Amino acid sequence: MSDSRDSWSKVDIVAGVLTPILIFAFGVMYGSRQQKADEAQKSADRVASLVKDLNSDKPKEQLMAIVLLRREKQKHPEEVPDELLAGAVPALVNIAVNDRNAEVSKQAQQFVTEVTANGDPALAASVKSSVENLPARVYIHIRDEKQRDAARQIEGKLEEKDLNVPGIERLDTGPNTTELRFFRRDDEGEVNEIVNLLNSLNVDAKAKYVEGYENSKAMRPKHYELWFSPSALTNRTP
Repeated sequence: MSDSRDSWSKVDIVAGVLTPILIFAFGVMYGSRQQKADEAQKSADRVASLVKDLNSDKPKEQLMAIVLLRREKQKHPEEVPDELLAGAVPALVNIAVNDRNAEVSKQAQQFVTEVTANGDPALAASVKSSVENLPARVYIHIRDEKQRDAARQIEGKLEEKDLNVPGIERLDTGPNTTELRFFRRDDEGEVNEIVNLLNSLNVDAKAKYVEGYENSKAMRPKHYELWFSPSALTNRTP
């Protein structure tokens, strides 16, 4: 009988010691899970807010939203699953394909490819097709401000053909003849079509291939540069 009481006493002692330890351990475990849940919710809220900023009409806000979304994904891959970012895919594709700002377009293209890489194969294929079939982008360079009004008329005609023209930039240097520069051999056919359009608009332009950019990741496909000579556009008939 004495042995039995001693055994129960030992059990009571052990239980008395272990109980607070177990309670503490469960408390820590619960707290950790709750903290992770809170972090996941905060991350989801940040992502939702950034997705809204993708629709901003200000390039700086769009670019910042894309950069922060990518950073959020890198820092919290579990809290920001691809499924959560799926809502951003339409906006990202639209920016990648249509945005006039080259850097914003490039960042959107890279990010949307990352988001869909490990997701639904059909969605990934659709996105890949969209971002790889980007509309041509023509950067216009003039040598003199007196050329700007005529260059704007050319810009409008190019945009009528669904070409993306980010704007007109004046530079102090450039070629002595008007050139439409391209950087990938695969783009030559489209470039010749644009040259023919320019010629029909009384612009004596010639295509010029620039070597060294065939596999460049810094330059998107269908990147073209229209360099007007110093004497171009002066006697152009609209």
